[in-house]
Amino acid sequence: MTLRGHPGRAASPPSYTDPTKRNTHMPEYASAFDSLGRTPAETEQLKLRATLMRALRTHISKQGWTQTEAAEHFGVAQPRISDLMRGKVSKFSVDKLAEMIGTVGLHIEARVLVPEPA
Repeated sequence: MTLRGHPGRAASPPSYTDPTKRNTHMPEYASAFDSLGRTPAETEQLKLRATLMRALRTHISKQGWTQTEAAEHFGVAQPRISDLMRGKVSKFSVDKLAEMIGTVGLHIEARVLVPEPA
C-alpha cells in the first residue's frame, strides 16, 4: 500500500489502540517508580525522595512562598527550588531533602512495610 501523492512510500499502520486487546508484552507495575528503578533498592530510593519532595512542595504552597522566598527559608539557591517544584527527583538525595525539611521545622515520620509471606 502506498500513500496518495507519495509513490513508493509505504503507509504506516493506523495509530489507534484497540481497548479490547491488552498489550501482553509490556510488564505491569504496582507504581511508576517500579518501572523506573533498576533494582528494588533503587525503586525504594525513588519513592522515598518523591514523597519527601511532595511534602516540601506542599509546604511551600501552603506558606504561599515564591521560589525565591522558599530558597531563602531552605538555605538553597532558587534554581534548586525550581528543580524541586518541577519534580526532578534525580537532582536530590534523601539526605539533602531531610536537611531541607528540618531547616523549616518540619519532621519526618518513617514507616517500613513488611510484605506478607506468599
